[in-house]
Amino acid sequence: MSSSTGSSQGVSAAFEKIQVQTRSEKVAAELARYIEAADLRPGDQLPGETTLAAEFGVSRSVVREAIRDLAGKGVVQVSNGRRAIIRPVEIGPLQDFFDRATLMGSDDTVLELMEVRRGLENVSATLAATRRSSSDVARLKELARAMAANIDNEDRYVDLDVEFHVQITKAAGNVMLGLLVESVREAVRGAVQRGMRPRREHSEREHVQRLHEKVLRAIIDGDAEAARQAMNRHFDVAIATINADQASLDTDVDAQ
Repeated sequence: MSSSTGSSQGVSAAFEKIQVQTRSEKVAAELARYIEAADLRPGDQLPGETTLAAEFGVSRSVVREAIRDLAGKGVVQVSNGRRAIIRPVEIGPLQDFFDRATLMGSDDTVLELMEVRRGLENVSATLAATRRSSSDVARLKELARAMAANIDNEDRYVDLDVEFHVQITKAAGNVMLGLLVESVREAVRGAVQRGMRPRREHSEREHVQRLHEKVLRAIIDGDAEAARQAMNRHFDVAIATINADQASLDTDVDAQ
């Protein structure tokens, strides 16, 4: 008996559960492929329920359920009496995730976000140096000047800092990269505030400003490698500052 049981367990472990799809799930998957194949854009309409039911050989209720599934995933928008409309890609769900994660997290969460940002923004700076337009450069210069003028106004400086980084991503000309950076925008604001907290002296904040200006100068010069290095250095300093401040706080707690 024991050998039979062992053999049965071994066979069971060798197989994976088969995922059984309902008809509506299959139709939803086919519709998603159709949207891509037909190159449908935001605002375009899907064919009507009757047409789709005939095409798939299913009932209208199955098609309706499939469309509701796509609506739940943010792919289409459904209004009573109208055909489903393709929705634009939205960052809402991903943005909510990052906002909640940082709100409920600790300094470790902030540092993890900084590490994620470092990868994204090193790429942004590299691409921006070779793809930026004259209007991108003008906007970055404007933001850098405003940052310098508000260096001791923490709330305003943080807002401008975040906008500066977002503008670099726009200058990179990569839509996917832009969506990712935009999704962490509010979470980034909290991280920037955390990074500014230990920098109480004007000279310390001036150092932060100079780091941003080095990134800007490399982008203006069209030097991709210098832009990447300057952005990487910016994050090295920011992460080290948060680590040092946290270590100081932990020491103070231990001494109490």
